[in-house]
Amino acid sequence: NHKLQDNSTPISDFSTIDQALFNWLDETLDIQCTTNEGLKKVPVIWFSTERSYQIKVQKDNRDENGFLDFPQIMVERKSATLTSVNDRPIPGIIKGSGDYKNNQFGFWKKISQIKTRNFANATSQRLYNQQNFKFKNNEIVNEFVFVPYPSYYDMTYEISLKAIYMQQINEMVAPLQRFGPIYNSQVFMIHYNGFKFEAFLPKETGFKTNAPDIGDDEKIYESKFTIKVLGFTTTSQTSQTTPNIVYREGPAKIRISRERVILGDVDANGDPFRE
Repeated sequence: NHKLQDNSTPISDFSTIDQALFNWLDETLDIQCTTNEGLKKVPVIWFSTERSYQIKVQKDNRDENGFLDFPQIMVERKSATLTSVNDRPIPGIIKGSGDYKNNQFGFWKKISQIKTRNFANATSQRLYNQQNFKFKNNEIVNEFVFVPYPSYYDMTYEISLKAIYMQQINEMVAPLQRFGPIYNSQVFMIHYNGFKFEAFLPKETGFKTNAPDIGDDEKIYESKFTIKVLGFTTTSQTSQTTPNIVYREGPAKIRISRERVILGDVDANGDPFRE
């Protein structure tokens, strides 16, 4: 019974976490550096993008000979490790509901105005012989929202800054070095599509260059960062058989029927027993 989800509920998967980090680099930091054409925004690209796609679509990142045009920032997801139980925000296991929807994690509720109004009108009609009579109504129907149990992951990303001048590397590294100390912490938040994830800046910055061994190759300077992101996923995507979001209604009143009512007994006058 695998099918595409037919609701617009936001979901979090690996691509959501990737996009959150990409947007932080590309939009929040918005790294600029000095080039032969003046001050220019440094493009951010995924290292995993196919070479044919880069040549055909991302032409601005390459020169007329098809070689990469520096400076550039490359992002690569290096690993995704399931977070240990003791480090998860929700360490325990929440059992499913047992029905076909089987969503376990409740995160939001609101009053169902239509169902609550219906109960109030019925009580008003029975007690005061008219609807919409003003009285204190204790029969409230709540609507609960459930989603699948999130899976938490420790994501590791490698940020590679490449340029042909050391000055450009210094200008590109500066925003990354200054981002953490401004808040006196190496921790920051990244956001995408309504989800937010905790990320950690490294304390060490690596530098390397091929300048000492340069031959026919072009001189390149490179600086690498490793950023850790605490992410989570909320869907199995196309393999998921349950909805991404489930709405359930709570009871307005709990009634426990007496034994005679359940069995349908009648009193001495032949009338059925009531609750």
